[in-house]
Amino acid sequence: MLVLDDDLAGKVKFVKEGEFKEKEGAPTLKLVGDVVPVDKVEVIQRVKENLTRSYPYSAMELADEVIKQVPEASKQNVWSCIAENDLKNNPDYSVYNFRNKKQEDAFKKDGTIPVATPSIYNHKAIEFIVNVLRSEKTEKT
Repeated sequence: MLVLDDDLAGKVKFVKEGEFKEKEGAPTLKLVGDVVPVDKVEVIQRVKENLTRSYPYSAMELADEVIKQVPEASKQNVWSCIAENDLKNNPDYSVYNFRNKKQEDAFKKDGTIPVATPSIYNHKAIEFIVNVLRSEKTEKT
């Protein structure tokens, strides 16, 4: 079975056997192995990313988790760390949880983020903030 995301599936072009020219034409994806030709391509299953599985923490939950590990930290320390390190705009740590498609499309088009659009965070964000706050604490002592 071959799984492609929507972006890649939209870019796939098929070449007839014997019509491929290695030096000319568009970029090619080479599949190695047994390929069985079919008359048509069917989408068997579309896997939709579940954002809350990848980013399970709200901002308040994130702050609570950080404070459990760094008890002397405050929520303001957490918010400052998020802002200073631009975590909201780094998908390694956070994504915006848009309320509808229109908001998401506006963001993709021109970067517009509607007021009160929540960000959700992953465990890496907690680890990052904990490390920053601990290193700041060490520097002060």
